[in-house]
Amino acid sequence: DHALGYPVVVCDEDGAPVAPPPADEQALRADQASRWRHLSEPIQAGFLAPLRSARAGAVAGTGVFTEVAQAAGAFLGCYLGTVYTEEEWDALGEDADENFLFNLNDGANGVLLDGNLGPRVNHLKFLNHSCEPNVRMQEVFLHGQWHIVVLALRDLVAGEELVHDFALHTEDPAEASESCLCGAASCRGTLFRLFEWEAASEASDDSERIDDCADAVATCRLEADPGTAERDRSGGD
Repeated sequence: DHALGYPVVVCDEDGAPVAPPPADEQALRADQASRWRHLSEPIQAGFLAPLRSARAGAVAGTGVFTEVAQAAGAFLGCYLGTVYTEEEWDALGEDADENFLFNLNDGANGVLLDGNLGPRVNHLKFLNHSCEPNVRMQEVFLHGQWHIVVLALRDLVAGEELVHDFALHTEDPAEASESCLCGAASCRGTLFRLFEWEAASEASDDSERIDDCADAVATCRLEADPGTAERDRSGGD
């Protein structure tokens, strides 16, 4: 469902990614072209705001900083690198460095973007995580392909570090306990959110059971008293 505003994994009943139907693809292109038309020319021109990379602290390492003030909503540039399919990335084995990896899920069309490698890599590769982000990385479909654009979430002052909420999640409880060291006042405390498939499945089942019960109750009420529906519509007890 591309109406969500970002790519999602579309799977069949066996969990295998599938490509969106052509009709959905056409609707997607039309929606994205309308929503992001103001970025079409800057993206094609390879626009990049005045940025610099520098030491951001003992914990964060290198970060990226804006050299000029920016208004909320400003387009700062694209996160660029080398595109891999999941199979190509897995084939790299120990040579793969996930520190700059961006996973773009679009069903069978999903790809991995390595922001550390490629002729057009820029300062945005050094975006650090924060639980209080001042920029966001937005997937945009223009010119027949996905782009990862970086937008200011609020007004930025010159010299300010750009930080993004990575919104990481994991199914590994040990990994979920890894501390977040962003230092933000509203820091969540951990870098990863724990996602439990079993709990999510049970919640979905519970929701379906509640809906089924509600339908059953409504059916029983109608069978017991056909006038119930009429009174409900008129606001009666």
